[in-house]
Amino acid sequence: PGCSRLSIDKIVETCKEAASYGVAGTALFPALSDDVKDEFAKESTNENGLLQRCIKAIKKDVPDFLVITDIAMDPYSTQGHDGYVNEKG
Repeated sequence: PGCSRLSIDKIVETCKEAASYGVAGTALFPALSDDVKDEFAKESTNENGLLQRCIKAIKKDVPDFLVITDIAMDPYSTQGHDGYVNEKG
């Protein structure tokens, strides 16, 4: 409940509206397509990745709005784990 998947422009609009009501920030959890995922979660370091572009857009239009992100690797990895997994686990 209360979770939505939005385009970057819609997220920025929502953040502006939330800020106007006194909401201090939001938490972002990316949902990525399988074609950008790999076993090393390389997309997580892409400066032009979905989450990175979203943060930049929010901070450009609502600079004082707090943006919280999850640093886990699961959205970026084909394995779906929060961290790097190798043959030892």
